[in-house]
Amino acid sequence: MSIINENEIVFNMENIKAIKEYLLNKNEIKKGESEMKKLIEDIVKLLVDKPEEVSVVETRGEQISIIEIKVAPDDISKIIGREGRIAISIRNIAKAIAGKNKEKVMVVILDQKVKSIPQ
Repeated sequence: MSIINENEIVFNMENIKAIKEYLLNKNEIKKGESEMKKLIEDIVKLLVDKPEEVSVVETRGEQISIIEIKVAPDDISKIIGREGRIAISIRNIAKAIAGKNKEKVMVVILDQKVKSIPQ
C-alpha cells in the first residue's frame, strides 16, 4: 500500500480508512468537529510548506456542507496541483465520506484575498 506515486498522492478507500482509523485511535478529532473536516485539514497540512497557515472551515447547511480551505499564497499551487489533480483528489475524498453518510459536500479552495464565501 503506497500512497506516494511519482511525486503525486494517490488516494483510495484503503488509504482513507487507514487515515481515519489512525485519527480516531489517536483521539485527534475534537468534540464537535467533523471527521471529514479534520481529515481534509490533516491532508492539506501534509501537502503545504506552511501548515500553521492552513485554515479549514466547515459550514453545515440542511442539504449540503461546505468546506473552505485557505492556505498561504505560496502554497496554493501545492493543494491545487497540476491540472487540478490534487484539488480533485481532495474533493473526491470529501465526496466519498459524505456519500457514505448520504450527505452532499462542496470543497472550496479560497485565495487569501477572499475572506470567505458570501452567505
